[in-house]
Amino acid sequence: MAVGDTFIVSETAQVKIGNRLPLAKIPVGTFIYNVALKPDSDARAARAAGNYAEVVAHDGAYVHVKMPSTEIRKILATAWASVGEVSNEEQRLVISVRQDAAAGWVSANSPWHCYEPGRPPTRRR
Repeated sequence: MAVGDTFIVSETAQVKIGNRLPLAKIPVGTFIYNVALKPDSDARAARAAGNYAEVVAHDGAYVHVKMPSTEIRKILATAWASVGEVSNEEQRLVISVRQDAAAGWVSANSPWHCYEPGRPPTRRR
């Protein structure tokens, strides 16, 4: 979107970036954000910087949506979402040291970690 662009919130809106419409009207393969998980509720999913969800399938009264966590959720087709993705996609590339530590890459406090490779144990046996 650019300065001066408009967006429409309507059941009859076109599938265009920025427009908000029910999940039933959004075609498969479209990236969405600001997803309401229940009809007539606030948007709860895919709202952070650089995030988006994807419409994977339509199944009667439900729509299958692939969340940013790669989880696939069944959401009622009458729930609403915005077409497109949240700006600042570089944010998805930022990984903190603590996330690396949880994945086993490095310890969060490596100078003080007693099991650091090449460091003697803190207590003799």
